[in-house]
Amino acid sequence: MKAANDFGHPAELAQLEASAYAATRLMKLLANEQRLILVCKLIEGERSVGDLAAYTGLGQSAASQHLGKLRAEAVVATRRDAQTIYYRLVDPAAIRIVSALCEIYKA
Repeated sequence: MKAANDFGHPAELAQLEASAYAATRLMKLLANEQRLILVCKLIEGERSVGDLAAYTGLGQSAASQHLGKLRAEAVVATRRDAQTIYYRLVDPAAIRIVSALCEIYKA
């Protein structure tokens, strides 16, 4: 049996630290109410910036800024069709977390 102060192998700690960093990064992104609403809509499937802005009540510029932060962290990806940019969730961890949050909190 391990002693209470035995934290295991240094490689185990390094893996835990890396996982904690990734989880913290994602949780910080989702901690913003508007970004969370955007990703909750994206859990339903790909949407255009205009659709997402209209859904949230944000201006298109504000919605684009939030989506840009999500894209910079590889939570969402884009597809362009002429002048329209479409977003979709691509991060498997984000999909699992958002799905769980939507299941728990959706009315």
